[in-house]
Amino acid sequence: MKKMFTLFTLLLVTNYVFAELNPPYDFKACLGYIGLEEGGECGDKWVAGPAYTLDFTWSAPNIENTDAILEKYIVYGLVKYRNYLGELIEEDTFILFETEDTHHNYCGSFIGEIWVVAVYNINGEIKHSTPSNIESFVDVAFPISINTIEASDADFIYDNTTKSIVILDNKNISHLEIVDINGRTIKMVNPSLISLFELDYLPQGVYIIRVYNKDKSIKTKKILT
Repeated sequence: MKKMFTLFTLLLVTNYVFAELNPPYDFKACLGYIGLEEGGECGDKWVAGPAYTLDFTWSAPNIENTDAILEKYIVYGLVKYRNYLGELIEEDTFILFETEDTHHNYCGSFIGEIWVVAVYNINGEIKHSTPSNIESFVDVAFPISINTIEASDADFIYDNTTKSIVILDNKNISHLEIVDINGRTIKMVNPSLISLFELDYLPQGVYIIRVYNKDKSIKTKKILT
């Protein structure tokens, strides 16, 4: 009876610890491109083009009813080196960046596999979660959009408080397109029919607003909901 009670207690403690080490989930990464004559913001700095960027988002793990404190996130990259026969000869895992947020704009491209882990403080002891889902950038087609320029406040205004977009230039704009970081079109808007629309139904993350003008030019702007 005593052994059964000890085993039951051990199982409870083990399950409790694993519950505290939940990984981040819904990890997503999307490549972007900054053209030669454009330059643009990447993270907290301005970079000259041409340059590639990576937008990362993920969802925070559930730590309710635990003693765990979520300290930060670490995003890892894995590069596999192969010989001319395609045989694996070496692997290299390294830290891309650390952050306390659930989104990050990384300057530069990456060929390999990427994932995020959560770092917990459990009663003064630092522990890492298991990895999130893995995003793979192997044999990926890098985006090139040299003719795309940054949309300005003269085109539309995004109000982060109300999660809404107000279209200002409805005479020259053919339509707007809201795209998620995976390149999927979420919504298309005709400014001749509507000049204000809300995005509060979208999950938190990074989205791209594409402005298609009647002169066939395209402008883009990133927003964070």
